[in-house]
This record gives sequence, structure tokens and C-alpha cells, in this order.
Amino acid sequence: MKKNILITFLLFSSFLTKVSALDITWFGTSCFYLTDGKSTLLFDPFLSRVSLTDIILFRNVKSDPKIVNKWLPAEMRKKIQAIFVTHSHYDHLLDIGEVHKESYSKVFGSYSTIKIASASGVKKKFLNKIKINQKIKVGEFEIEVLKGNHPTHFMNFTLAEGKVDEDFSYPSSALSYKMDEVYSFLIKYKGKTIFLNASTYPSLTKKRNVDIMIQGLAHAKNYDELITKQIIPSKTKLVIPSHHDNLFSSLDKEMEPVVTSDIGLFRKKIKGHSVLLELNIGETKTMIPKLK
Repeated sequence: MKKNILITFLLFSSFLTKVSALDITWFGTSCFYLTDGKSTLLFDPFLSRVSLTDIILFRNVKSDPKIVNKWLPAEMRKKIQAIFVTHSHYDHLLDIGEVHKESYSKVFGSYSTIKIASASGVKKKFLNKIKINQKIKVGEFEIEVLKGNHPTHFMNFTLAEGKVDEDFSYPSSALSYKMDEVYSFLIKYKGKTIFLNASTYPSLTKKRNVDIMIQGLAHAKNYDELITKQIIPSKTKLVIPSHHDNLFSSLDKEMEPVVTSDIGLFRKKIKGHSVLLELNIGETKTMIPKLK
């Protein structure tokens, strides 16, 4: 444990004379809150939880304002300048309407994301459809949109695939949240690179060096390919795992893994290649220390 803390400190000590604070908070699945105190980004707003029974029975699912307010209180939501959505499955944007109520942030995503966000109450003036290779500037952050890949759920089949229906309304069943385009995001911040990939499938195809990789680990079957094709070639210094938690379990409960993930296996496989920093749900880490 002490060795890991020392390694992490040494990896990021080079930031001290160059940049201000960068805080990263994880809210389960792929929901991350990044802020340097001046500009704030939110990725994949999903805090409310849905039971597996609700999904199977095609019951309508919706955001829970009490849960959103507990984990992302109004004072935090008001600071958000931009919300980015990797893809439009319900577990990546169910809370987008509730989160946006206390925010004047722009929303960036696919056609389906824009359609769902609009139905959830986000006004048209805030909605922005994005394109692959597009670069978006938010304060000191530069976000490049990259093509993502979504692994199959089972037997080479992906649930809720295709554009969301034209008559999509909120609330709807979880399977109505259809997925069209999938994105990953390369974030440049004062000379450092953060790569956010919600999928457990390699999506960093060009040779890039990465300082921090926020990486989905929902599917253990993809770990070898992820490490050999993405983490090692990018010389990633630090990996923050995500989407390995049980998305049917309340955020108030102790985190338990989703059945298809295996964080213990990933720990073994990543050793010697990158430092692994495991966050607790709701935990904030200052990745770049504050200047005095």
C-alpha cells in the first residue's frame, strides 16, 4: 500500500510546478466529475439505479431527484460547464435531465443522446451533437472526441442497439434507451493527457501517450486485449477503473462488482505496466496537487 502511494506521488510530482489542482470524483459506472476549480466537466450522468426486474418487465425507469441531490448537490451541478455522454444506454445518461436542472451546461453526445436529453427536459439551446475527431474547448480542458467500441452483452449480441425511436418520451423503459454512436474522450489539460473509455474494449487506435486512463472494466474477457492493444502502447502511467461496479446496486451500499468483471484479475494483469488507482464511489482524488 505504501509503495503504491509513493509511486503515485512520484508519477504526478512533475505536475507541481506546471498546473493547478485537478480533482476527479467517481459516482459509479462511468459517471465522473472533473474540475480544476474554474471549469468542470461531467461524464455519463447516471446516479439513480434501476432493478434488473424493472428492465426485464419493460417498466419505465426514471431519475431519482433525492439520489441526484445527495451525490451531486446543486452547488456542484451549478459548476458544470459541459456534460459528455459516451453512448446512449440508460446507464450512461438516465439522470441527464435532473442533473441539468441546476446547470447551464452544454450537453455533448450522439443523435440518440440529444433526443433522450431533450425528452428528459434539457432545452434545445444546450444540446450539441458531436462528431468523431471534433475538439471542444472548455476552460483549460481540450476534449477530443474519438470513436468508441461497445462489447457485446452476451453471445455476440448487444442489447438496445440502433437509433432511439423518434417518439421516445421520458420516462421510458431501460431498453428504449437505444445506443447509436459510441465515443471515448481524450482530454488535454495543461500538457497532460486523460483518456476516458467507458467500454472494456480498446478504442485508442492512434499512438498516444496517456497520463491518466479512466477505463471501463465491465467485461473481464476483454482485459488481455485492452492491456496489450491500448494500455501498453499508450504508455499509460495511471489507470482508474470504472464500470466494474454493480449498476443494479444503490450507491449507498458498499460497492460490489458486476458479475462480468474481475477487478482482482485486472490487478494481476496490469501489474508492471501501470499504477492502478481504485476509487470508492463518491470519492474525490486530487490528481494534480494545488499550487500555493
